[in-house]
Amino acid sequence: MSTVQIMFGRVPVTKIPVMSAGFSSNEIITSGATTAATTIAAKQGDEVVMITNTGGNVYISAGSSPTAVADATSILILDGERVSLAVNVGDKIAVIDA
Repeated sequence: MSTVQIMFGRVPVTKIPVMSAGFSSNEIITSGATTAATTIAAKQGDEVVMITNTGGNVYISAGSSPTAVADATSILILDGERVSLAVNVGDKIAVIDA
């Protein structure tokens, strides 16, 4: 079981692939043996999601109705890692234990 923080936000005007200091929404999910998706989604103006994982390895998936699967079809995030990904409006993040 892992604690996974998901934050949607904007990219600075410079378009450097990092999140601006302020984020538009934030949710913490506890991963488990079945896929769990955020209730929040990327809003208009959100261009990036930053995911911080602590407590164990997880797989994540993004999309309008995502399902994370513990295999190579989802993105592996190791314990202690922080990952930033581009998102589209309406995207959510799903997580599952690795």
